[in-house]
Amino acid sequence: MPDDRTILFSSSVSLLSIAALVQKSGAKIVSATYSNEVSIPVSRKAELSFTEFEGKQLPDLDSNAYLLGDTNSIIGAGTYQIVFDKPVQKEDVVLLFEPALEARIKVFLNETELSDLSQLSEASENDKITVSFALYEMNSDKKIDPALLPGNTAYDLYILEDDTETEHISGADSEIKDYVLKNKQTKIKASVLIENFNPIEYTKKFTPKAYVPPDVYTITALHDGGSRSIRFDDIAQNKDLKIRFTVSVNGEAIKDPNAVRALEPKVSASPDGNEGEIIFEDDGSITFTPDKA
Repeated sequence: MPDDRTILFSSSVSLLSIAALVQKSGAKIVSATYSNEVSIPVSRKAELSFTEFEGKQLPDLDSNAYLLGDTNSIIGAGTYQIVFDKPVQKEDVVLLFEPALEARIKVFLNETELSDLSQLSEASENDKITVSFALYEMNSDKKIDPALLPGNTAYDLYILEDDTETEHISGADSEIKDYVLKNKQTKIKASVLIENFNPIEYTKKFTPKAYVPPDVYTITALHDGGSRSIRFDDIAQNKDLKIRFTVSVNGEAIKDPNAVRALEPKVSASPDGNEGEIIFEDDGSITFTPDKA
């Protein structure tokens, strides 16, 4: 303490608020600053003056409590100075801090990094995710170096399905790689526990869509009409040689001609340059009548 009315302390990370309890002396905070110049506002205060009861002196209850800092702004890292209106003893001042830190999760879905975790709503069963996390200063892109925190700080990363833990890894560089999703309610949870502080946590819940196998389309072709062959020289006048195509999806023939037309099928014949008439029949089949070679 530079003098008996001033307390100095420091933090290597930014703070959201500082709570100060001054006991016995009834001293009031005159000013609070950090980095020797930036003022820290007093957002709340409470005073307790109850020094005598039934003739007994109770000096320990002549106390003041303060909340320093505005939760809408951050108190930068550095050295902090609190000045009181009268002398205080260091052991009679209790200081509590709330670090301005937040956990952020990074997710790769099928090896593509998600710019917004709401995109997890598009994930499907059997997709793979890779998850990692880190601590950041609130409202900034400043990543917090684990070396700035106490050595016993605990980092934990979890994945839960239907509230049952299915994956857990610990450490500042925690990463869960190529986790295969199921069609269950899934929760990703990141937690950082700094000694004597509340846990800093982040969770994201989503439910992968049930896996739906892709449609498989097949085409069969049969001769149609009265002829199975035609002389090359007569192809321009061809009316009898026809080829009928049937389009099926997952083994079932498509009966709706509009559905077949929506697939925009292309009919070609060998050699290149063959042309002909294409008709979408009412039963969903396609009739091709070659008329040029």
